[in-house]
Amino acid sequence: MTSVGGTTMFQTPQGTYQKEAAWGNPISEAGTGGGLSQHFKRPAYQKGPGVDNQFSNGNRQVPDVAAVADQNTGYHVVLGGRDHQIGGTSAAGPLWAAVTALIDQDFQKRGLKPVGFANPALYWMAQNGSQLPSPPFHQVTEGNNLAYLAAPGWNYCTGLGSLQAGALESAFEAYQRQGGA
Repeated sequence: MTSVGGTTMFQTPQGTYQKEAAWGNPISEAGTGGGLSQHFKRPAYQKGPGVDNQFSNGNRQVPDVAAVADQNTGYHVVLGGRDHQIGGTSAAGPLWAAVTALIDQDFQKRGLKPVGFANPALYWMAQNGSQLPSPPFHQVTEGNNLAYLAAPGWNYCTGLGSLQAGALESAFEAYQRQGGA
């Protein structure tokens, strides 16, 4: 299972992507989760910059990745003819699933294998970024989840970072070319 953390997105005055920060609001006490499993050992694939840190104890660390989750910068939906803005990691997780499904559709059309269990590929991407056409993740190095600070590399707020969909598809393809999955 891929664990998805949450971010707050910032835009330029023109409305284009500027950056993201870990989603953590001390006033509402809402934000992304993250931390160490009390039940599962860290899997062999979970390696890369930032994974071994001062809190590591040999157990599974979450999240793996992130997406926009702050309802103030989240998703616009229309319900009953009215515009609403929603968020939460309950929106961020399905976004990752949807992007992966679209990548799988494209891979099927092109005769490639489906993504399948994504985690080994995601951590491979983080370790082999120089072999990729462009970074599949936005590094999130600002903000906190009220327990941990965001930091370069993998972190307990946003994992490896938030997705860059086009680059993510190219990175999954590169993973397959090198023999993964």
